[in-house]
Amino acid sequence: YRLNRDGGTEQSALEKFQQQLSEAKSALCRMPYYADLSSYKANKIKDGNSAMHLTDEEAAVRFDLDGGRYKAVFRILSNQSHGVPFATYAQSNTRGRGFKNDAEVQYFVLFLSLLNRYLSKVILCQAGLLSLQSVDLEGLEYASKVFAEGRT
Repeated sequence: YRLNRDGGTEQSALEKFQQQLSEAKSALCRMPYYADLSSYKANKIKDGNSAMHLTDEEAAVRFDLDGGRYKAVFRILSNQSHGVPFATYAQSNTRGRGFKNDAEVQYFVLFLSLLNRYLSKVILCQAGLLSLQSVDLEGLEYASKVFAEGRT
C-alpha cells in the first residue's frame, strides 16, 4: 500500500486496496501461527512494519530444514561465503588452490545436501499452496523422499 501510495498510484486504486486491507489484517490475525507471536512482533506485522514474519532460524526450526543445527550450519555457510572462503587464507599447498581435497569435498557435499533439502521442502510447500498435489505425483513423492533423507 505504502509503495503504491508513495509512488503516485491513483486514489481509486488505493481505495480498493484500503477496503481489502482490513479484511486481510483480520485474516492474518486468525492464522494459527499469529497467536504464538509475541505481542510486539504481532503488532509490527499487523501494522505492516515487518517484512518477515519469522526469522531465518525460526523458519528453519518450524519447517525442519536443518535438523536443529541452524546456528552451526549458518556459521559454516557464513564463513565460507565471507572473508576467507574455502580456506584460501590457510597456509596450505592444497586447500584453496583449486586442487581436490577432503575438506572442500565435504563442504560441497554439505552445501548440496542442504540445498536439496531446502528445495524439496519448497516444492512440497508450493504444491500444497497452489493445490498442485495431483499434477505430478511422482515428482512430489521424489521431493518427499529427498526431504526425508536429508534429516540425517
